[in-house]
Amino acid sequence: MNEAEHSQGPAFLEWLHSQGSVIETHASWVVLSADRAYKFKKPVDLGFLDFSSREKRKICCERELELNRRLAPSVYLAVEPLYRSASGYVLGDGAKAKAGLELVDHAVVMRRLRQADCADALLGAGQLEAGHLQRLAAKMVDFHRAAPHGTELSEYGSFESVGQNVRENFGTLASLPDLPVDAWRALEAAQLRFFERHGPLFQARAQGGHIKDGHGDLRLEHVYFEQDEVVVVDCIEFNDRFRFGDVALDLAFLTMDLRRLARPDLAEDFLAEVAHLSGDYEVYTLVDFYESYRATVRAKVAALRAQQLEADGRDARPAREESRAFLSQALWALEKHERPRLIGLGGLIASGKSTIARGLSSAFHAAVIDSDSTRKRLFGVDPWTSLEAAPFSEAYSEDASRRTYDRVLAHARSVLASGRSVIVDASFRTRAERRALVELAQAERVPLAFIECSAEDSVVRSRLRRRAEGPSKSDGRESLLDALRGALEPIAASELDRLLRCDTSVEDGRALEQAIRFVNET
Repeated sequence: MNEAEHSQGPAFLEWLHSQGSVIETHASWVVLSADRAYKFKKPVDLGFLDFSSREKRKICCERELELNRRLAPSVYLAVEPLYRSASGYVLGDGAKAKAGLELVDHAVVMRRLRQADCADALLGAGQLEAGHLQRLAAKMVDFHRAAPHGTELSEYGSFESVGQNVRENFGTLASLPDLPVDAWRALEAAQLRFFERHGPLFQARAQGGHIKDGHGDLRLEHVYFEQDEVVVVDCIEFNDRFRFGDVALDLAFLTMDLRRLARPDLAEDFLAEVAHLSGDYEVYTLVDFYESYRATVRAKVAALRAQQLEADGRDARPAREESRAFLSQALWALEKHERPRLIGLGGLIASGKSTIARGLSSAFHAAVIDSDSTRKRLFGVDPWTSLEAAPFSEAYSEDASRRTYDRVLAHARSVLASGRSVIVDASFRTRAERRALVELAQAERVPLAFIECSAEDSVVRSRLRRRAEGPSKSDGRESLLDALRGALEPIAASELDRLLRCDTSVEDGRALEQAIRFVNET
């Protein structure tokens, strides 16, 4: 019996099914026992992956173990050999000492996860919430921050490399039967138009450290929420080129999956939290393109699966329909979103504007850009590090403030250009700062809703005293309050077309309700 017969013949498949329930994909079989999962790679060469020899499969099993321990260290346990004798198959190193056994393959051994904890299952049960996505966002931001990057990796996010991947997808689709040619040709043209138009951004991202050794397959079915732990499994191990890329490419698989399952609200909540935690608002410019790219890859994989099913004499219609659905989604991803809004939140320290901003973000699934975090990132520190002491004595100078507001507006421009609403949380103490926000709205042709927050003096001082008791994104303290009030340039009636003066003194939710109504009317 040769290798192909071992892996695809009746004897092996019969043994496989005797070990537990079996999940089959275009590239592997996964056997589920009571507390373990065993993954065997198929002896196939699909061009973009090559498992055609036992040695190649072993190497990929070892890579799968190593790479997946980055995001799921408690899940990926070992790589174990599979032996064959006259009486059948034996899995595990303990079989080495037995005579007459032939090494025929390897399997990745994993701790079996509860299906009820899977994001896919939670969504189907109506239990996946924004809080889950925010926890996942924090996990992925930390993962990407620590992931390797550098000159060699940056090439994978370059204009040339991304273009190669795009064209390779359509080269494969062109060779597959039963796909609507008009649909994928229109999609190819749309992706290449976007790609050519944003070429300088792709290059800037590649040179700016945004190309990482990521996950590569961040789908809902690969994410689990085990009590307080977020576990992400099944990254790409078989082709580094599919795992290396812009962080926006990594994230787009998940947002594409959420939109496919009619939860664009959760996709936007996830993106908003990623941007807020990472400070990377350029993700908004690229994510629709990368969602389209990811959906195209899924269309390609489904079409390949249909080919395999047909070759085995099985029903390929569901796989073909899935492929066509992904092609439709890929084209839709590049269409414009609804008309966005620019929401400005101004007010002195402890006026309640950040609380209102969070509430509006939840209500409208919109990104929040706050000046406190932006200023700190300009000085190379995390948002919870104070800039009051040396060596940051210039952090609140006029020049530093100007650069902070310039950066805030640049981030807002990226979000608006993607067709999404954005919330800008800053003091906007001067007419010049407010005028710059008005000019951004005019340039992007979007309505501006401006909310000026305030509170009674006793409430503000109480909030500032509580703030001083622990770490805070804001460095504003009670000792600065009178000086900041003295420097405030009051808002004139002629400055803003849509202005709400919002008193947040009473923290009972009414101020937020008022703000939501105001934005809805804009």
